[in-house]
Amino acid sequence: MKKLKIAVDGFDGTGKTTLINKLIQEYKGKYSCLVERLIPSSVALFKTYANNTQEYVERMSDQFRVTSYLWESYIRLELKKEIYDDTDIVFFDRWIFPYLTKPIDFQQDEGIVNYLISSIPKPDILFLIYASEENIIKHLKGKNDWMLAIFTEDQLRFKIREFYNEYEKLLRKFSLNYLVLDGNSTIDALHIIMKSELENLMYGIRKENTNE
Repeated sequence: MKKLKIAVDGFDGTGKTTLINKLIQEYKGKYSCLVERLIPSSVALFKTYANNTQEYVERMSDQFRVTSYLWESYIRLELKKEIYDDTDIVFFDRWIFPYLTKPIDFQQDEGIVNYLISSIPKPDILFLIYASEENIIKHLKGKNDWMLAIFTEDQLRFKIREFYNEYEKLLRKFSLNYLVLDGNSTIDALHIIMKSELENLMYGIRKENTNE
């Protein structure tokens, strides 16, 4: 079987990790599976240093966040290429674009950013989970997410709208195969849809191999 790379993305609180875990439980007996979460160490370190406070938002520039995220994602994906090639299904909990979700004027860095994005291997499919602002905020409150201490509910609503508006533009710009899912439905309903899509991918691969 051809090795599959599957990305699951969406705003925080939309059930990405839960869905990936359910899919792994579904397939781990039959296929080798791996989960990757591409959080750059530079961002994680700064976030820890700032103790998830407003300082994290104010002192880390968008440009630093984006370029560090892309460079490290690029390097990590290249270094682990052999591991990915030996694993049947690699699930990415978030893909490489989360910090590129609003218009940023890169000026001289724009070419570098475009090169990095176009050079990083694309997933076979990306599931983009949409959910209403109310449901996302409800889930963030349920897990006492760090963003609640930094942003007001109105600011979060703006960020949610901005994320989805800009994120889809980037997915189209870089020709990623993606499917939008309704995150307002149940986890079980989303799991069934995602499993069906993965089965279709696997069937297509088996058919190609048979024809060869």
